[in-house]
Amino acid sequence: MPDTLVGALLGVVAALLGTWGAYLLTEGRDKRRKADELRQALHLVHIELASQLNALTADGGEAPIDRGAYEALKARALLSLVPRDMATQIVHTYLLLARVNEAIQDRDNAYWATIAGGRPNADLSNFISTITATRAAALAPATKCVEALAQHLR
Repeated sequence: MPDTLVGALLGVVAALLGTWGAYLLTEGRDKRRKADELRQALHLVHIELASQLNALTADGGEAPIDRGAYEALKARALLSLVPRDMATQIVHTYLLLARVNEAIQDRDNAYWATIAGGRPNADLSNFISTITATRAAALAPATKCVEALAQHLR
């Protein structure tokens, strides 16, 4: 009888150890997957910001600045895993990029309103100077953010 009891106890202990080991393996795999997903998302944000720096120069393009990688970072709830200083820098940079996009959209809306109003030669210089100012305000923070991301991803 004592041998049966010892055998049963050893079986229970082995089952518990096996379950705990499987849990630890699953947990480690999930952490590695999440860390890899975060690294990929930050790499995409870095590529996106680096490619958009030219759009922030005074003679930058007329199209809105892309924010797709940032939106994906937010949507997958990965921003909370980024170190606080870097997350703040990323959010601030994309906030400035959103302001540039809003200024471009305001100019476009004003242009189409003047066309609809029958005044195609209306002065849009205030809108153009706002776009230039918001681009200038976003250029330095965006450059610093690209550099910080490059450093973090090494």
